Amino acid sequence: MPARQERLEKAQAELDAWKQDPITKQFRSALRRWQEILKEQWAAGLFSSLKIEETALANHKAISEYQILDQVLEMDAERIEGILQHDNQE
Repeated sequence: MPARQERLEKAQAELDAWKQDPITKQFRSALRRWQEILKEQWAAGLFSSLKIEETALANHKAISEYQILDQVLEMDAERIEGILQHDNQE
């Protein structure tokens, strides 16, 4: 098995174990609740304004926030490795 594949499998196993930690579970649950709050706020029209530009900007911000939370929640070891490699290059 190639070294990169072994490293990714080990990293994924560590990530899976980390996700089972009670504090991690609580943190991830809080992120999911944050997503639900954003959906509820959107449904309630809280990102609307009398000005189209303000509505578009508020909706864009809320959607971006939701997507970032989703990306964090769905990260796997390969994505994390890519982020860390990019960070080390700078």
